[in-house]
Amino acid sequence: MTAARARGLTVLAPAKLNLSLRVKGRRPDGYHELDAPTVPLDLCDEVTVTLRPDRRVVSTWRLPGTPPRRELAWRAARLLADEVRPARGVDVAVLKRIPAGAGLGGGSSDAAAALLACNRLWGAGLSLAQLAALGLRLGSDVPFFIYCRQARLRGRGERLAPLRPPRAGWAAVAVPRGRVATAAAFAALRDGKKRKIGGLVHLANDLGYAAQMLCPEITAVLRALRRAAGEARLSGSGSACFALLPTRRRAAAAAAELAAAGCEAWAARIMRGRRLSLGSGQVVRQRVLVPSCVGSIPTSPATFDR
Repeated sequence: MTAARARGLTVLAPAKLNLSLRVKGRRPDGYHELDAPTVPLDLCDEVTVTLRPDRRVVSTWRLPGTPPRRELAWRAARLLADEVRPARGVDVAVLKRIPAGAGLGGGSSDAAAALLACNRLWGAGLSLAQLAALGLRLGSDVPFFIYCRQARLRGRGERLAPLRPPRAGWAAVAVPRGRVATAAAFAALRDGKKRKIGGLVHLANDLGYAAQMLCPEITAVLRALRRAAGEARLSGSGSACFALLPTRRRAAAAAAELAAAGCEAWAARIMRGRRLSLGSGQVVRQRVLVPSCVGSIPTSPATFDR
C-alpha cells in the first residue's frame, strides 16, 4: 500500500537514555547549553495517525492529567497541518508504554512519531531536517527522535553529533514512584551543585543532585541499582535510573531485583538503528527486537532501518 492510498500509519516511538548530562551554562534565549550522549531504547509507544473525511486534527486518546491540547503528538500533527495545509485531517492515537515524566522522552518521541507519520500520510515531502526544525518548537528532545540514532546532543539538544556506541548493549531501567519536573530540576540546579554531601549519590549528570533533592526516592533506587548491577545512572532530570549491562540476562536479573523491591523496572536493548520505519496501516516489522521487560511495562517491538 502506498502512502497516498494508506488510510492510517502506525509509528513506533522509542524511549531514550541520557548516558550522562553536562549543563554548560544558561543561553541568552533562556535555555541551557547541554552536552548529553543519548541512545534510543527498544521500549516504545505506538503512535497511530488515521485520515479523517474533514480537515480537523483530533486526539482520540487522553493522557491522564494532561489537557488534550497540551498532548504532544496532537500538537505535532496540528503544527504540521498548519505548515502544509493538507486536504484531509487526521485522528491521532497513542498507545503508551513509556512511563510519563520519567526523563525517558516519551512525549517528545510521540511528537516525532506523529510528525513522521503525518508527513508521509499527507505526502508533504518534508525532509528530516525540516521535521526536526518543526519539532524543536515542541521540545528540545524532538529532533533526536526524528533522526532516532545514537548521538551526542549539544546546544539545547537540537544539535546532534556522532556518538561512539557504548560497549554494553542492554540497560536495566528502574523508575521510582516519584517524578521530577524538568523545569524544577533546572531551577534547583544551582542549589543542587552546592549540596554534594548529605548522602546523595554522585553521578555523571549535572542534574543528579537537584533531582535527588526533589525526589528522595531516586537516591534509594540508585543505591539499589548499584547493588544489583554494579553501577547506576540517571536519565535526564529523572526520575528514571538505569545501569548499562552487556547481556540481556544480566539486565533482566538486575531489573527483576529492583521490581521485587517495588520499583517499576525492566530490561531494554539499546538500539543502534538510524531512524524509524513507517508502516501503512500496521507496523512494518523488518527488524524486530523485543526487550525482556520485568514489572508493569509490557514488551514492545521496535523497528529500525540501518
